Amino acid sequence: MTRKPRTTPEKEIDPRVQEQRMEIFGVLLIGLSLLSTFSLVFTGTGVFGLVIREAVFAIFGRGGAVIPSLFMLVGGWHLLRWRKGPALTHRLFGFCILGFWSLVVLHLFSGAELKPDFTFSSSAG
Repeated sequence: MTRKPRTTPEKEIDPRVQEQRMEIFGVLLIGLSLLSTFSLVFTGTGVFGLVIREAVFAIFGRGGAVIPSLFMLVGGWHLLRWRKGPALTHRLFGFCILGFWSLVVLHLFSGAELKPDFTFSSSAG
């Protein structure tokens, strides 16, 4: 005698709860964008600012360092204005990934020099 596999009905998320989640994620993304922008602009931002600045400069170069912050700001704004309905979220996400990787490839093939002083050694103390 074979048993039928149990299927649990998927919970439907309340639209208001989903909207609140998107708003919270949008605010967090905008905050991260502003924090990374401040770490790029100001020099006295501490260890966190130094790590963010050097990582962004290593990945995107000095000319394209503002691009990730701009993508995060636009993405956060998009999430704040998010409403349930037909959306281009997958397409928007795809364009962001395409933009990110195109900048990475441009930076890698531009002949820019990667500095070895970016890596932090655990033996420093």
